[in-house]
Amino acid sequence: MANDYAMSAKARSLYSQHLTMSQFESMMGMADVPSLASYLKQETRYSVVLDGINEKSIHRDLLEQCIRHKSQQEFLSLIRYMKDSKVHFYEFYTRFRETEQIMYCLHSIQAHVVHNVDLYIINLNKYLAFDVVDLAKATTYEDLLAVLENTDYYKVLAPLLEEPADLVACEQALKVHYNDSVHNLVKQEPNAKEVSAIFLIHDELTTLAQIYRMKRFFNASPREIRARVHSKPYYISEKTLNDWIDNKNGREMLDALRESPYGKYTDFEGNQHIEYYMDVIRHQIMVHMLRFSQNTNVVLYAYMYILKNEIDNIVQIIEGVRYQINADEIKKILII
Repeated sequence: MANDYAMSAKARSLYSQHLTMSQFESMMGMADVPSLASYLKQETRYSVVLDGINEKSIHRDLLEQCIRHKSQQEFLSLIRYMKDSKVHFYEFYTRFRETEQIMYCLHSIQAHVVHNVDLYIINLNKYLAFDVVDLAKATTYEDLLAVLENTDYYKVLAPLLEEPADLVACEQALKVHYNDSVHNLVKQEPNAKEVSAIFLIHDELTTLAQIYRMKRFFNASPREIRARVHSKPYYISEKTLNDWIDNKNGREMLDALRESPYGKYTDFEGNQHIEYYMDVIRHQIMVHMLRFSQNTNVVLYAYMYILKNEIDNIVQIIEGVRYQINADEIKKILII
């Protein structure tokens, strides 16, 4: 358990420094990536992770790595308030990074290219279940399994890494393992109900998006849809969901979502992918939880989720400026 007041106060203080829409708009109006890098370095809270870089000649990939380093930097600044215990809920974050690094390495091995450890992961290494530097040295699946031998990942991947390895199956297995491990962390928390709500909402939104897609684009039958629906209800009751599955088409389902508890977070207007609306809803719910939750673990999760969105928004803008995409088009894909 963390020091509730210190952790929450720190997270909320960091959130108050996040980029504003005005700053995002200034970034979207930049003529090129060096100008954008200079703005980030001189005018935003990302100056710390960009200190020492030559913004006039920085490569886009290095710029993005520096920006992503902010996530690890602020994660480490928050978990120092954690007290020693056998269970650390903050492992939801480190285990995600472990899965991410394993998949990077697997793809590098399959493509026969060198896997370099990203700048932003180094400071997190001591919190990971394996040494990420040793992982990066792996050039074969056997090398990778040797690094993972004393971790849970070995049992997950060993049966799947026979030549030719199916990396899609590996990714799915790692995803299931991650979800199971996080749910196990939640169960061990004293205030598990509020923490569980985060994941129930996430799963429900994923299910709603899946139902919409199956109706809108595949004309799936209620029976086919139910075979793929596995989440527990949260805001949308089982009775209501069954009614939507049986009686509503895709457009009617969007109308129903507008009238649901999720409707206060987005209007579902415009020609966006359904996942965009769901991500906006998740973001808005996380902002609400960050501001008002008394549960430190909820605040930590919410802050790291919001920070990820800020970083992803910056990366989207970097890519948009690089390819000279109109600012209005970039703005449409930002999660704010």
